[in-house]
Amino acid sequence: RPDRLIAVGLTYARLGRYDTAILTLGRAAERYPHDTGVFAALGRVWLDAAEARSDPAALRKALEALESVAVHETASGESLSLYGRALFLSGDSERAERALTQATSRLPVDAVTFLYLAACAQRLKQGPTADAARRDYAALVKTDAATLDAYVEQLLALNERLRLTGVVPSPGPAHRGDRLPGS
Repeated sequence: RPDRLIAVGLTYARLGRYDTAILTLGRAAERYPHDTGVFAALGRVWLDAAEARSDPAALRKALEALESVAVHETASGESLSLYGRALFLSGDSERAERALTQATSRLPVDAVTFLYLAACAQRLKQGPTADAARRDYAALVKTDAATLDAYVEQLLALNERLRLTGVVPSPGPAHRGDRLPGS
């Protein structure tokens, strides 16, 4: 089972040692090529690296790993959230909104999903959706409006930096107009 390698890889990532985490999870992916948990963890680490470094190459890798997980009917809310976050940062706000909305319907829901959904809906000029996501986020993390606005603005700025680098999501099933599982 790849659980031990996943745990070790995610521990390295939490320590900010993204390269070591990626190597560990890459080995797990080679040994367990059909385990969606490995690819979800690898996608998470690539996404964390992309966010920390404003790194378009890491964002491309995150999209690649997460899309392979998110297209399954059994995709967890966590996987859909990670995929939606990566899509948003790549500039694909429409697909991101679908994935993030879907993620909010699968328990448990990570609060950051609502934060990204708020930023995504704001980018798409969907005021009611953005407002609802902001309220949900604020209720979960007990934050004030000014702090929440600052978080959303940071995400929009990161979206802009990465989007301008030309990161383009792969033309997977959801990109071709097919629906994400359960949407």
